Amino acid sequence: MHILGQEKRTFPIAGSIFIVVVLLLSYFFYYTKTPAYSIYIVQKAIEQHDWETFADHVDTDHVLSSAFDDILEESRSDAEAANMAKNLTEPFLQILKPGLVDSLQDCLHDYIEAGNYETNLQDMDIRQRLNLEDMKKDTDLNFVRYKNVLYTKKSDNGDPVVGIVVTDSVLKQSFVLDLAMRKNLDGSWKIIKILNLKEYIRAIKKARQEKLQVLNTGIRQKIDSVAERGYTTVKIVSDGVSGQRKSLQIHAQLTLHGSKPIQSVSGKAYARTADGQQLQFPFLIERGTVEQLQQTIDIVSDLNPFLPKERAFTMNGAEIHSWIIVNCIRYADGTELKNYEELPDTM
Repeated sequence: MHILGQEKRTFPIAGSIFIVVVLLLSYFFYYTKTPAYSIYIVQKAIEQHDWETFADHVDTDHVLSSAFDDILEESRSDAEAANMAKNLTEPFLQILKPGLVDSLQDCLHDYIEAGNYETNLQDMDIRQRLNLEDMKKDTDLNFVRYKNVLYTKKSDNGDPVVGIVVTDSVLKQSFVLDLAMRKNLDGSWKIIKILNLKEYIRAIKKARQEKLQVLNTGIRQKIDSVAERGYTTVKIVSDGVSGQRKSLQIHAQLTLHGSKPIQSVSGKAYARTADGQQLQFPFLIERGTVEQLQQTIDIVSDLNPFLPKERAFTMNGAEIHSWIIVNCIRYADGTELKNYEELPDTM
């Protein structure tokens, strides 16, 4: 009787185990057909240099084409580029777009299969190479790494959107990219677009500027203690013949301190109108004049009336402010005090 009773009790236990197994298998088969699982497949394809699997789950043509448009639009929306050059260069880059997207496709293929795209990069013409370098810079491509899937949600049209977390090794920050997904015939999912790429680029730029400002704070104080900025004046002058050609003239004073011999001082002079239009001009004071305590900086630049940003300075009664910033002091012994213009790759 004791043995029979023990056998009867094993059936509920075995039945429970069977139910758990069925549930686990059901979840597994369900999960392998979810958008999140396709992200996992893409990650593994990159790690295993499997281009075919990667291409099955990423619509590279559409992703790269839409990314090109977003990066171009965001870069041209920069306040420093908001002039006629925007209207001239954007159509030109759109003409170049098919070739650039093909080159990006080749680079992506080489990166997935071999983990390196430099060989393909060297085969590009200079314009393609420079534009690719700009795109890498805008997106922090060299320093961004995939971390995990944060969520899956539905877009306005009902298609799934997967939010993935990426981390930036230089900024030491995480960002979320929203990936639009489309279903394949076999029930798996494919990435078709990065929905918030423009917002991501803006966040990257802001984070880099803030990090750069923090990094330069101490250096800025040291530079200012050696090169003391004095008064700065600015005016618009016309040529003496027709009066039609106008030039911007900036005059600034700089006082050098310290006993350490200086080889050169360099930086930028700025002019800005009341409505925010800004121009900048590099300056360099080389050895020979640096031995003097008082330094003067004189900059003259012709203004192009066909460029909206420069034309703003020629308007009658335009209120213009000017200032200078010293970015680098190079000493005679080869050492230097210098602001970072870009974040170093490691910090």
